[in-house]
Amino acid sequence: MILACAKCGTKYKIDEARFRGKKVKCPKCAEVFTVPAEEPLEATVDRPSGAAPLPSLKDTTKVVNVQAMADEAQAQAISLRGKRFSIGVLSGPMSGQVIKVAKSVFVIGRAYGDLVLPDTEASRKHCQIEVGEDGKVMLRDAGSTNGTFLGGRRISEAQLEDKSEFSVGKTSLMFIVAADE
Repeated sequence: MILACAKCGTKYKIDEARFRGKKVKCPKCAEVFTVPAEEPLEATVDRPSGAAPLPSLKDTTKVVNVQAMADEAQAQAISLRGKRFSIGVLSGPMSGQVIKVAKSVFVIGRAYGDLVLPDTEASRKHCQIEVGEDGKVMLRDAGSTNGTFLGGRRISEAQLEDKSEFSVGKTSLMFIVAADE
């Protein structure tokens, strides 16, 4: 089966039997999604004797747009923990806005990501927030030029708690945890 990442458009072939119904990560953009669990359809066609056999459906290539499945699976995974995560913009060009974190890997950057900041001090892909299966939330710098700061200290990775404040370029952000309604 060939899957197309809805986020970056990268197409790649996967072993359908091995990954059916499991989560996979796009090697290019790190988008996480679930491989469809559907069974191949069986086709029966009346064919004249001596005609070449039809190709097996397992041999054919199938392109699947997985954006809706990915969003649903990730939102479900996060909401199962009974918490809702958001990012509040405390200062900078987007000051006052609150952005919902509905993915297990949430990217922040100037030109790429789930939260795109119009901040010249931020790197194109600056950092990411990862919600782990164990409920821990990690902030990871993505090799940014100017760094990611938590509590005034430059970090490569750190655990986030409710109301943790961190900086990306000239933008100050707050990680907010609330009970899922």
